[in-house]
Amino acid sequence: MKTRFIIAMFMALSLGAGAQEMANIGKTINVVSPEVNGTTVTFRLEAPDARSVQVNGTMNEEYTIVNQFGGEARACRPKDMVKNADGVWEYTCTCSPNFYNYVFIVDGLSICDPANPYRQRDGYDWLSAFIVDGDYSANYREANQRGNLHQIWYDSPSLNANRRMIVYTPYGYDENPDKRYPVLYLMHGGMRDEEQWADLGLVRQILDNRIEKGEAEPMIVVMPNYRMEYAAAEHIEVPGYRFKRQNALSFSRGNFPQSLKEDIIPYIDSHFRTIPDKAHRAVGGFSMGSITSSNCFLALPDLIGSLFVVPGSARDTPQAAAQWENVKAKGYNLIYVATGIDDTGYEGCVAMHNLLDRLEMWHVFSVTPGGHAWYNCRHHLNAVVPLLFKE
Repeated sequence: MKTRFIIAMFMALSLGAGAQEMANIGKTINVVSPEVNGTTVTFRLEAPDARSVQVNGTMNEEYTIVNQFGGEARACRPKDMVKNADGVWEYTCTCSPNFYNYVFIVDGLSICDPANPYRQRDGYDWLSAFIVDGDYSANYREANQRGNLHQIWYDSPSLNANRRMIVYTPYGYDENPDKRYPVLYLMHGGMRDEEQWADLGLVRQILDNRIEKGEAEPMIVVMPNYRMEYAAAEHIEVPGYRFKRQNALSFSRGNFPQSLKEDIIPYIDSHFRTIPDKAHRAVGGFSMGSITSSNCFLALPDLIGSLFVVPGSARDTPQAAAQWENVKAKGYNLIYVATGIDDTGYEGCVAMHNLLDRLEMWHVFSVTPGGHAWYNCRHHLNAVVPLLFKE
């Protein structure tokens, strides 16, 4: 009995010591970061022993680099922070209304802001986030009437796998059992996964706000994982698995249009209250997802009526022209082609615009400032949803 009591006391002390040890990790003074006052933003990090601290994020100046694939990409320039007498590093800048991501670089190590609970995952990396309020970012905050994000595992016979997707349903979906909805299928970027549009793209926030204001049709948004070698986001599929960073864009995408036709659309139409016809289906995507969504749109002209791509891409070849002419002959509702003027895919997007012009296919062509980044995806998603599923 005495032995058991001693063991119990030892375990209690061990647990208490462990809890205290965890409490001591990341101990900090009461810093506020980021502190947003209008368009003035101050970042702070307590790191008295650090030799250098920088802040880098989408609020900083962009420049062109050569990426790991040998192509051009856009990067942001880190800004030096200054340490005060309390050992707190600070940096203040002016940011126009928008949604921003950032990290601190402490002696060369990239970390999230420990004072900021708003974090997002971009593939392999975690980023801190903040919003500067204004007209441009008005639909990035939480709406009063909020829809839901569903994590769905579904069987994919065409790929002989059980796979995962994220599905948005609008506010009031469960309370209106007789109402049916159009569907937007959104494809993520290269080397990313089914969570990217909901997380970095702010799909729920944008749709909630537009729908609540009466500016968009209530719709379902389906965000599948089109990477054939992964059934789901890597951290979901195999807990504890360490990411294997890709060093080339050579991963197989398989026949995703077939999977969309045979697996995903039938699942969505049978498990959600959709309007199951071409006029009420749209497909879209960012980066490699724009190519995937274009391929689906061209391959399934009897099933999908609208296309949204950031950035678009098409070569004016006889084969490509024939595919687009087939879409034109079968009819479509909307083609929305968008790019940042500094996007590495800008030339391909202009080529797509020119091809559609030559074929006399009505479309929206939108060019915005900036590069191949999520701030442009959010902006164009916000712009396109009021245009979808209109008569």
